[in-house]
Amino acid sequence: MLSLLEFNYTELKKTKKLFIIPVLFFLFACMSPLTSKYMNQLLIDYMEEDGMMIIIPDPTMMTSYEQYMSDLFEIVFLIVIFMAVSYFIHDKIKGGLPLILSKPIKGRDYVLAKIIAFTSLIGVSLVVSHLVFSFYTYYLYGQVDFAYGFVIIGLYLLVVIFIASVAMFFSVYTSTFVATLIATFVVYLIGFGVDTFNRFTVIKYLPGSVLRHLGNYPLMNNTQDIIITVIITLSVSAILLGFTVHRFDNQDLA
Repeated sequence: MLSLLEFNYTELKKTKKLFIIPVLFFLFACMSPLTSKYMNQLLIDYMEEDGMMIIIPDPTMMTSYEQYMSDLFEIVFLIVIFMAVSYFIHDKIKGGLPLILSKPIKGRDYVLAKIIAFTSLIGVSLVVSHLVFSFYTYYLYGQVDFAYGFVIIGLYLLVVIFIASVAMFFSVYTSTFVATLIATFVVYLIGFGVDTFNRFTVIKYLPGSVLRHLGNYPLMNNTQDIIITVIITLSVSAILLGFTVHRFDNQDLA
């Protein structure tokens, strides 16, 4: 397993993801507080130039967190999906899978090494970005909810684990990057789209509900819902990875 992890980290380095992903999270950690602080004023100034008067409440610490969550779960997450698919399908489309299959490697070890390498990179990037975001938020607003920030990145990592499991699953059941990307993206759209119907018991605990849970500040008000969502998301991810391992062990993926 350790040799597989080393191989995967080397692969992440070769494909520049080891550098691109941390830089991506760092940039948005800097931009989110600044955007939350000054975007409203820029909008007001622009509208006043056209002779229109609008009243927008002054931004607060929570405005910064809301902007941070919006950036993470929208712009950044779409890039993460693209990176995940590219990473998981790489061995197949680059012709390296036959060599891997010729080695005495268990499907479980291969799949887990891939997932651990990718999610750990995201996890470290998230922690660093949270520290940077907290610094800028405190500098601009004079206060910060450090614990809330860690809950945000913890639940974000949970959703990353889920989407990584989806991408890994489709990478062994499809043969092209485009097919895997489309299938993964469709699951993403469905997973986050169905949360609109959160009045139904099961749907409100699916991975797509994470952003809604985080929006219910303070989190003590919906701790039970968050715990159930975590359990369901991890369970679904484990099932997908189980099917992925089975496919890898029993069929020639070349």
